[in-house]
Amino acid sequence: MYHERMFSKHGLFLVLFLIAGCQPGSPPVSHSQYNPKAISLSFNNTQFKSCQYPGNTRIAHFPMFHYPPTGFKGDQREFERVSMSQFQLLHTILSYRPSIAVFSEGILTDHYNTHTYSQLGQGTDRTTFSRLDNTVFQLQERYNTAHRLFPGKVVQHYESLTASQKEFLAHTGGALTAWLLGQIPGNHIYKTASEQDLEAVTSNLKRISLLRYNGSLDMLFNAPEGSDPDRDYWLLHFRERRVLEEVNKFYRQRRPHPRLVLIAYGANHRFNDEFSAGFSDGSFCLGWHSL
Repeated sequence: MYHERMFSKHGLFLVLFLIAGCQPGSPPVSHSQYNPKAISLSFNNTQFKSCQYPGNTRIAHFPMFHYPPTGFKGDQREFERVSMSQFQLLHTILSYRPSIAVFSEGILTDHYNTHTYSQLGQGTDRTTFSRLDNTVFQLQERYNTAHRLFPGKVVQHYESLTASQKEFLAHTGGALTAWLLGQIPGNHIYKTASEQDLEAVTSNLKRISLLRYNGSLDMLFNAPEGSDPDRDYWLLHFRERRVLEEVNKFYRQRRPHPRLVLIAYGANHRFNDEFSAGFSDGSFCLGWHSL
C-alpha cells in the first residue's frame, strides 16, 4: 500500500524540504561481502527491525515518517510513529557503516560536513535552523544534547528509550542524530536540493493554491495525483529530479563509492520510476506500521 502516493499534511506536506532520485551511471558494487542482517528494535513488535536491503542494492530509499511541518499539536500517536521511524532510520544507518552515504530530506546545504562537525566538537558553531512551525534550534545545542542523551551505544529497543530521547529523535531526525553522534562516515550528510529550490517549490505551490484551491495548501496536498499536472510537477517531479541531480553529482565527484547510498525520505514517496537496477524502494521497512 506504500507504493501509492498519499497526500496528508503530515506526509507530503514536507514540500518545503525537497528531494528526488534516479540511477547514476556508475558500475554496480557487490554486496556479497556486505549485507548486514536486520536486527529487532522492539520487545513488543516483532516486525519493527532495522532495514536489511537486498544484497544487490546500491541505492536505497528509507521510507520515513518525519516531523510534521506544523508540529505535533498534541497528537501522541503521530509523535510515536515519527519517533519510531527515526529510531529505525538511526539503526539502519548504524548497521551499514562504514560504507554508507546518507542523503536526507530537509538537508538543503553542504553545511553538514567535517568542518562544521569539528566546530561543534570545539563548541564554537553558531548555526541555527528552524521548522515551519517557527521552532528554532541551535545546532550546537543539538550536538551537546545528542551526546548527553545518547552516551556510548544507542539502545537497541525502542521501549528502552527515555521520553527525552524519543522527543529528540522526533524533532531532530535519525539521520541528523547519527551525524551529531559522529556515526555517519565522513561526517557528511548530503543535501537533496538547494535553498533556492525550496523557494521555487514554496512560491509555486502557494501560487497554485491561490489559483485553484482557495488558498488552502491542505486542499492542494489532498488533491488526487494526476488531477493537477502543475501541482504534481512542483510537489513531486521537480523535487525528485533534484535528488537525481544531487546523487549523480555525488557519484561523479566521489571515489571510491560507498556500498550503499541511502535516501532518507518521506514514506509517501516512491522512487521506482526514477531508479532502475540496483535500487530498493524499502517498502518492506514499513511492516511494523501496518500492525
